[in-house]
Order: sequence, then C-alpha cells, then structure tokens
Amino acid sequence: MAIQFLLVTFPEQRAVLADGTGVGFTNHTLMLPGDEYEITLDGGATLPASQDIALGGTSMVKPLVIAFAPAVAAASAARGMPAPAVVGAKTPPTAKAKAARPTTVAGGKAGAKPGTASAPDKARVATVKPRTKVKKHA
Repeated sequence: MAIQFLLVTFPEQRAVLADGTGVGFTNHTLMLPGDEYEITLDGGATLPASQDIALGGTSMVKPLVIAFAPAVAAASAARGMPAPAVVGAKTPPTAKAKAARPTTVAGGKAGAKPGTASAPDKARVATVKPRTKVKKHA
C-alpha cells in the first residue's frame, strides 16, 4: 500500500494512536500506509473520543486533517457554560465600555471644527522629495 499523510489537530501535544498503536504526535504530519483506522489520542478525554477514517488519496501538502477538542471545553460549551478562562487572553470591550470612551474631534482638540486641521496638524504635513543617486566617475 502507498504511504498516506495524516494531520491530527489538538490544542496541546498528545500521542496519536491508530488502532491502539502509537504512530506519532498531534499537530505533526504523520505517514501511514493507506488503510482504515480508528484514531484516538492518549492522555485524557477528548471530543470525539475516537474517529474512524479511510486514509487514502493524500499528499504531503494535502494530508487528511482530523480535529479533536478537549472534553472539558466542549462539554461546558454544550451546556451553555463559558469555557475556562485563558490567562492573558483579551476580551472584546462591551457596548457599555465602548459608550464610556471619550470621543475626539478633528485635530485631537475639543472645540475644534470637524473636518479642519489645527496649525500643529498642518505643520506636520511636508512634501518628500525623492532622493537621486549621484554617479561617481572613476
């Protein structure tokens, strides 16, 4: 059988098992003989728990891609609960926070007429002349 390519995605590195035998790790392209396999991940609950695949017609640049998710995050999303917080993650501002932000007008100064630039803004505008190269003669 010809060699086929499989990419199993998961948020962290886990051992990939094909029919119960270790064949590599998640998030790396794996090479396996073309065949049917039951793919599982070692090291804890995932959703889905396993995936049955028929591996064929792949290439190094177009592997068969299958995805697994942690069972905790997927289960809490199914129940309508928020997923566990990620340290350092940024959340988008709420509508209330957006409304509380101060607004600025043209030129960055309160009281300025909209669409007009103040004197300092006009001073920042300058024309740039292209540099010409001087040929050196020997």
